[in-house]
Amino acid sequence: QVLCVKLCESLKCYQAHLYSTVAPPDEVTVSYRHGLPLITLTLPSRNERCQFVVKPMLSTVGSFLQDVQNEDKGVKNAAIFTADGSEIATSTLMGFLLMNDFKLVINKITYDVQCP
Repeated sequence: QVLCVKLCESLKCYQAHLYSTVAPPDEVTVSYRHGLPLITLTLPSRNERCQFVVKPMLSTVGSFLQDVQNEDKGVKNAAIFTADGSEIATSTLMGFLLMNDFKLVINKITYDVQCP
């Protein structure tokens, strides 16, 4: 985040604008760090961003959703669907999930996730 301050005619008057390159709080992002996928989302109860590192050939959709629920007890329901709306089985490996865009549904809120 960057704070930009613009002085007006007198030193007593100034305008401040906050610029940020952080993803919007309602967005789920997938990036890569040290070769592993990193899924970043906002937890509903704490309203803060949380990152989950995924091991593509070891983690399953079910284990990822369980990690999300363990991190925030306010997550009552979580599921993942394909872009066209078919539910993804919890036994699906995360490596296969991350090959295409998908929808993450947490507590009836749907997030469109675009995979790089």
